[in-house]
Amino acid sequence: MKRFAYIVLLSGWAVCFSPAPAANPERVEQEKAVALTTGRAALEDGLFAIARKNFDRYLRRASTDEERAQGTLLQARVLFGERQYGDVVDLLNRRSDWARKTPSEAGFVYWKARARYEQAAYVDALRLLDDFDLRFPDSSYSPAALRLHAKCHLQLKNLDLALDEFRKFQKSYTDSPEAPENLLDWGGTLIELGSRGDAVATLDRLVPSYPSSDAASQGSLWLGALY
Repeated sequence: MKRFAYIVLLSGWAVCFSPAPAANPERVEQEKAVALTTGRAALEDGLFAIARKNFDRYLRRASTDEERAQGTLLQARVLFGERQYGDVVDLLNRRSDWARKTPSEAGFVYWKARARYEQAAYVDALRLLDDFDLRFPDSSYSPAALRLHAKCHLQLKNLDLALDEFRKFQKSYTDSPEAPENLLDWGGTLIELGSRGDAVATLDRLVPSYPSSDAASQGSLWLGALY
């Protein structure tokens, strides 16, 4: 909340004291930047109504498909935060042409798949993510997409496929914030399969590697039971 208030204060100061007239292109760019910054801060703080208002303002001033796609993706994240998962999918489908071949295209696919996951449409989410790495090889969404892919397999009880995803994630994204949860899911799946020795080995990697994580606390309890 403090972050949002600070950004709003700075943003308001920048607009109020700008000498440029409203019709000036420099003023329009400044207003877009303020709306984007303020909206992101509100989204981060869970202030969805304020975030939506600022992203709407940004979209009204957007002049390229790349900007429109970026604004739409942020609107979708607001809807996701409000748990309006069907609306997320509808919005991203309707605006997909804006995102094509822009930096936001990977985000459109990921957030659509995540919304479908929340709707328990796991097969559809998998379909959306299956060729993600091929389509977006350098995307910042790749770690999250791989984790979501694995979680879909878990929900569908495709446990061997889920294990493959856990291994792939741990090999590629050891430093990811989601690495502790990945190891915990990996160990839990091995327990479910009755592979106690492999589960112990996996959880023994989790606890010392990420000792302050919630996943490590849960992993310690499972290790105690296994021992």
